[in-house]
Amino acid sequence: MVLNTGGPVLMPWLDQVGAVLQAWHPGQQFGEAVAAVVFGDADPGGRLPVTFPATPDQGPITGPERWPGTDGDARYDEGVLVGDRWYDRHSQEPLFPFGHGLSYGDYTYGRPSVEVDEATGVVTVSLEVTNVGVRAGSEIVQLYVAAPAAAEQPPKQLKGFAKLQLAPGVTEEVSLELDPHDLAAFDDASGEWVVHPGRYEVLVGRSSRDIRGRAEFEVAASRGRPLVP
Repeated sequence: MVLNTGGPVLMPWLDQVGAVLQAWHPGQQFGEAVAAVVFGDADPGGRLPVTFPATPDQGPITGPERWPGTDGDARYDEGVLVGDRWYDRHSQEPLFPFGHGLSYGDYTYGRPSVEVDEATGVVTVSLEVTNVGVRAGSEIVQLYVAAPAAAEQPPKQLKGFAKLQLAPGVTEEVSLELDPHDLAAFDDASGEWVVHPGRYEVLVGRSSRDIRGRAEFEVAASRGRPLVP
C-alpha cells in the first residue's frame, strides 16, 4: 500500500497488505521513486516525523474542542506533550511510533557509552552499529533524552540523530553530542532556560519506541544554572 497523505491516517486494513510505503505528497519524480523502493533498487531511508495512532481516541486531538474547535476557538492545551510525547506520557501504544521506518538492511546496536566534558558541559554518546543483513541499507540512529523529574519534561525527547549507509557486515561507530542547551528546560517563573541538576538518561534506538540501548550521566548542582538562549 502506497499512501499519499499529508499526515497520519488510521489503517484498519493493515493486516491485509504486505507493507505500507508512506510517500506523503511527492513531486514529479514520484513514480520512479516509489518504483525504486518497491522493487528494491533503493533503500527506504526516511523515518516518520509524526506518530500514527492505532485508534481514533489516541493522541491529544480527540475532541471537537481541539479540532475543529468550538465557537471559533480550538484548544492547544497539551503543553510540552506534543505528538509522541503525549503517547509516552499516557502510555498509549500507537500503530507506528515517531521515528519508525524499515530498511532492506538489518541492524544491531552496541551498548552506548557516555563521556561528559566538565569544562563545557558537552555530553558525547558513542556506540557501534552493524548491518547484519544481506543487503546494503540506511539506518538512522536516534538519540532521546529523559530529564530528571524536577525539570517537568516529557518522558523522553529526541535530541539528535545520525544517518548511516552500511553495506552488509559493516560496523560503524556513531558519536552524537549534547550541549547544555539540549538538556535545558524552560522555566516559566524566571523566563529562563535552565539545566536542572540530577540524573539524565540517554536512550538510543531505531524509533521512539524501539530503544536499543541506555546509559546515564549526572549533572551536578553547580552546573544547574540558567542559560543564555
